[in-house]
Amino acid sequence: FLILFLFLSVLVYLEAGVAATMFLVAFAIFISLPNFKSTYRLYSVAKDIVFARTQAKNAEASAGNGDESGFETERDAASYTYTERAKLAIPETESEGLYLVDESYRVSRPTRRTAWVLFWCEISLLFLWPTVSLFAVGNWPLAILYGGIIGLTAFRYYFSPAAAMEEIGSMDLVDGKTEREIWQNQSRLNEIVGNISRGKSRGAWVSVISFFAFCFLALFAGAVGDNSTTAEIEDPTYHYMQGYEYLPVENSLRYPTCHMTSDLQESPLTAMADYIFLARVAYRGNVTQSELDNWFGQEVAVNQEELVSVYREENNVDSAVVFKLITYPTETGKDFAYLAIRGTTNQWEALTDAQLWSGAMLMQSLREFLPFGSIWTPVMSLFIDAAVSVESSSIEEISFYKDTVQFTDYLKGHNYAGVAVTGHSLGGGLSMITGAQAHVPSVALSGPNTVLTRKSLDPPISMEELDRYTFNIIPARDVVPMIDDTAQNYQKIRCNADFTDVIGCHDTTRALCEAIYTCGSAGRPVPCECVTQMGFPHPEQMEGTELTFAEACNITTTAN
Repeated sequence: FLILFLFLSVLVYLEAGVAATMFLVAFAIFISLPNFKSTYRLYSVAKDIVFARTQAKNAEASAGNGDESGFETERDAASYTYTERAKLAIPETESEGLYLVDESYRVSRPTRRTAWVLFWCEISLLFLWPTVSLFAVGNWPLAILYGGIIGLTAFRYYFSPAAAMEEIGSMDLVDGKTEREIWQNQSRLNEIVGNISRGKSRGAWVSVISFFAFCFLALFAGAVGDNSTTAEIEDPTYHYMQGYEYLPVENSLRYPTCHMTSDLQESPLTAMADYIFLARVAYRGNVTQSELDNWFGQEVAVNQEELVSVYREENNVDSAVVFKLITYPTETGKDFAYLAIRGTTNQWEALTDAQLWSGAMLMQSLREFLPFGSIWTPVMSLFIDAAVSVESSSIEEISFYKDTVQFTDYLKGHNYAGVAVTGHSLGGGLSMITGAQAHVPSVALSGPNTVLTRKSLDPPISMEELDRYTFNIIPARDVVPMIDDTAQNYQKIRCNADFTDVIGCHDTTRALCEAIYTCGSAGRPVPCECVTQMGFPHPEQMEGTELTFAEACNITTTAN
């Protein structure tokens, strides 16, 4: 019942559609079918045995004329309850046990020489070769850790009580004074050996680890077969409706962070929609400047592409991280710098996500399995730090945040009014790390969080830094920002994607449309895609506009 309740809870939480629900129910029935078959087989066997015993008792009762207790048949006596038997002093009959045994038996026994060959193959391939290889490449911490873990595993495997019982004896060696006592001792020993060799906890952890291993292998296989590069995405630009606007939703407290004015270091941009737009701009290629002109006005916000290129060349920044520098004028005459970090666009970058935040995902899963798992949250960051320190060399290769932090510090040293960081998905996670380490405001969209991962970074991040400099915009049902624990500042927003659309809530366009629809467009143009693709209501027609919504979008589309 608990498993069924958990399964239904997941479906309700995900608000799965009919097709997804039918698929998941069919999958659950498929994996549960062996248990159902085993239960039905046990029921059939039990029913036949009970019927046979009843017939035998009836036959014995019919052959006699009653018993010492004054009952005509044994069946009459058996019909009394336990309390009635005690009052009438009816003697108890011996009960019999029913077992459904499912064990493996050895058909052929290997020779002693074969056993030793298999033993040395296991030791060489699973222990000696990986350990020596790790020492040879200079990864001493991981080699020592692997040797210790595999040593304990080998000890448990080769000195298993179940294996010893299988080799030196059987249940027939268990004795007792009576047949009933022998049966009880055998039952208890069978339960102990079974729990040691194939306990439920062991199976649960094998399933969890196998799931993570399968995910990593799937990402790696997809990355190997992915020929895409880190070039910018050249999808079509938005088609804007001129003369239309979204007004803020009235009589609603959603969302209190439509305009973030608490601490953005006097940033001229405070609207949540503007930061979502900048996070999307990080994915764009040659159309970046035209996108900025359409949204902010002609030559208001400038894409400093040449400055970024010169910086990367002079500082030998050859990592796969892609970022753009957008400058915006302020009243002081100085420009404000916005660093937009691009998110995941191919399988290799997805593998980077998984490697950077794998410790957090594993700890979150562990917390759900453990009783009162939340009490371990304060020390989980220490466990992740210890695990990452073992593979420091491989983590160093994908520490993209070091390049963005270095570039942010470079911008802080120049004559800018201020610096802020934004990004989406992987870019959102990197932007929050960058903001916390460089001590500048960061506004992420759908970014993986950093609370559990913070101590494994170089340098480590404190909770004070995360709470002061980071902000995460989290669409409903978006899986990526569920990774790691959220810091103090975040805003959950709605998602109107179909419940069967797994990645629909991770879309930057959908998040942008939700922001301007709820908070109001506030002078920004409304993309036609908000209505035609994302399913939002038509915007309000502004005074002096004669074109209908359809005409405005068609004319804009034709012009582009």
